[in-house]
Amino acid sequence: MDAPLGIRAYLPWFAAIGLLVTFGMAFAFVSVDLSTLNWLKGVRQADGLVEGPAIYRGTLAGPADRVDPTGAPAALFRAWVESTEEDNHDTFCVTHAYDRASIVTEHGTFPLAWLDGDRDIPVMGDDDDPPANVAVIDLDEVEPAEPEGFSGPLAPCGGASRRSRVHAIRAGTKVEVLACAKDGALGPCSGVLENVLATRGLGAHRARRADSVTTTFRVASIIALALLIVVGFWVSVHRAKVFAQLRPEARR
Repeated sequence: MDAPLGIRAYLPWFAAIGLLVTFGMAFAFVSVDLSTLNWLKGVRQADGLVEGPAIYRGTLAGPADRVDPTGAPAALFRAWVESTEEDNHDTFCVTHAYDRASIVTEHGTFPLAWLDGDRDIPVMGDDDDPPANVAVIDLDEVEPAEPEGFSGPLAPCGGASRRSRVHAIRAGTKVEVLACAKDGALGPCSGVLENVLATRGLGAHRARRADSVTTTFRVASIIALALLIVVGFWVSVHRAKVFAQLRPEARR
């Protein structure tokens, strides 16, 4: 009889520790997004090339001869081959063409120098979560295209149970770019977030990050509620057992 009573006395502490751990882990997961959201609040709208992080609004331009694996003209694109097997999410032959892109604004045309080079900058589309502390291309909820067959750099990875996928932005698409001006071009920033190219604007990008934070805390709340329900049920069961032991006449 003493053991259940002793354990029961510590249950509120166990529940409190569980709640603290649950919400502590949730905060650790979203701390980068929270700091990014706070940092983005202070980024100003650019009026021509300005010093420091700024948001440039205009239309995207790229090489006139660039086409994506679907054969359509594109200012920039990222393509890959992925498995169609239900339990296999492998990707193959990832390729991209980001270089020589620029943004055309009412104050001039500025090269997007941060897109040059061989770095595979992540592309957000559909339900992708925003990556942290890196440059990113945000296509909002656009599904990647699925070309027929496997052409160009995707050809070596074609085969059964595989499909080719393409994320592309056409020339003339309205975009907003978070970047830092340097030598007449838009380069990376040294803040919490390097760069963003967003087809629906930085406001939509901030909203996606905020949704990610909200979802994490919603999951944490569900876990905490489940913990409280389990602890409450355990307490009620053991309390009934203790009362039954204290009052044997209740069994008659």
